[in-house]
Formats: sequence, C-alpha cells, structure tokens
Amino acid sequence: MKKKTEVATAIKKEKIVIYFLSSNVDQDIEDCKTLVSYIKPFTRNTKPAIEILTDRAEIAGTNTDEIKQRLFEADLVIALASKDFLDDDDIYERLKKVIVRYNDKETDLVGILLRHCLWHIPLFGNLPKIPKVEHPIYDEKFWKEEEKAFTVVAEELIKEITQILLDFSSGKLEIIEPTLKDEEYLEKYSRRIFKKLQEKVVQLEQEIDERKRIEEELRKSEAQFRATFEEAPIGMARLDIEGRILETNHILQQMLGFTGEELKGKVFTEFTHPDDVELDMGQFKGLISEKKDHYMIKKRYIRKK
Repeated sequence: MKKKTEVATAIKKEKIVIYFLSSNVDQDIEDCKTLVSYIKPFTRNTKPAIEILTDRAEIAGTNTDEIKQRLFEADLVIALASKDFLDDDDIYERLKKVIVRYNDKETDLVGILLRHCLWHIPLFGNLPKIPKVEHPIYDEKFWKEEEKAFTVVAEELIKEITQILLDFSSGKLEIIEPTLKDEEYLEKYSRRIFKKLQEKVVQLEQEIDERKRIEEELRKSEAQFRATFEEAPIGMARLDIEGRILETNHILQQMLGFTGEELKGKVFTEFTHPDDVELDMGQFKGLISEKKDHYMIKKRYIRKK
C-alpha cells in the first residue's frame, strides 16, 4: 500500500455531525426520514450546531461517495436495525469501521430497533440500543400506536444527543476532525493496532521477567528452608492442617525411633504423651485458626519400642 500523509488535527468544533445509517429499502429510508423529522425541533437550535447526514443526503458540490465517507467523521452514528440492514454487505463493512472508532472512543454509536430481526448477532448485539425496552418500533403487540413508538425513540435519542452536546461544552471529549480516505483510514488503524500489539508484547515480556524473578526467589527460599530443615540441631516436622506429618528431619526420626516413611501420615498426637495431648492439640488448633502465629510448650514424646 502506498503510504499517504495522514491529515488529522485537533480543532475547535463548530458543529456536531450525526449520521443516520439505514438500508436502501424504501421503508427503512422512510423511517429514517420520519426519525429525523421527530428530532428536528430539537436539533435545529443547538450550540454547537448539528448537521444530520444520511447516505442519501444532498449537499451542493458533494457527491454520494464523499457523503458516505463522512460516516467515518461523525460524532454520533445511528444505525437503524432491520432485516435488510443486517443483510446488506456494504453496510456490514462500513459498520465494522464505525465500531472500531466507537471502541476507540472516537465516536458515539447507537442502534435503533426498527423491526424484528436478528439484532442480537455479535456485531450489533453489544451496541447501546433504542428504545431501551428493546421492543422494535414496529412491534405492534407492544406499542399501541406507531406514533407513540416514534415519540419514545425520539425522546431517548434526544437524550443521547444532549449528552454529546454537554460533553463537548464541558471539554470532556477530545475533538478530532479527520479527513481520511478509505486507504488512509485503514492505514491509520493498522498502525494503531500494531502499536497496541507492540505494547502488549512489552507488557508480556515484563510479566515473564517478573515471573522468572519470583520463581528464582522461591527457589532460593526453598533451598534455604531445606538447608535449615535438614541441618537443624533439633527435631522438626512439617504438618498439614489436620496435624498429619508430611515430612520430618533426621533428628526427630532419631528421637522417636521411626524412619521418615513410618512417620509420614501419622497425626502428631500418636507419639505425644496422653497427658499432653489436650494442651498440644488446643495450641495447634489456635495456630490453624490463625488466632496465633506460633506457640511453644513443654511436652513429652512416646518413643517407638
């Protein structure tokens, strides 16, 4: 691909672009016009001004392809979901690009449910939807009147637009006005994806280095414990939480007259003097319940005969 110069500068926004994206079916086109007419009393008097576009918008000195390209500059894209909308391959490809911008927080995107269709599909299913009750405008069983459905949808849509206006006014949004052709658009996002992959690789390398460092520290700690355990001048044993022996050192084995294998799995009370068992077990339970972090007692052992 021939490299082109990217033109994208932060500027003061004088108007907000709202793009209605619908199928080319006559009924969907009419529904799009109806929705635009419902919100027009609100959108005609806002600051900044609102420009509403569709694939069929007529702008002097601008051809259809140039208008369609402005879909990727819009501040809010409104996707009118119907069977024909979801079935349109061209709309599918364009919507994928819009969703990339939406995920990168460069535009807002909302789906309007016109008719019953498979709008739960992955591409469309995760988008914010209007109406919020998720009953399509032409759900006759839910909406008593068609005008009522369009009114509710228009009210919810105006709330979305109002929030965008508030965000622009408060400076919460970084306003970017790109003028990119399709190839430049793809090049831009290819670089962005590559950059994110590079960042992820660096992050994984850091995590691997950290894991290796932790593993090395654990290895050293285990070696130190092993040396202390084996070479200690006193008898030592490792127990599980039920008091069964997991491991003993040779001093304890000699003291009790058992081999390491003979002691493994025995409960420590089995070689504790009966008169000391209650005291020892009580202290041990306190240790297991974390009421104490250690204990020390004098006790008598029973040596193997």
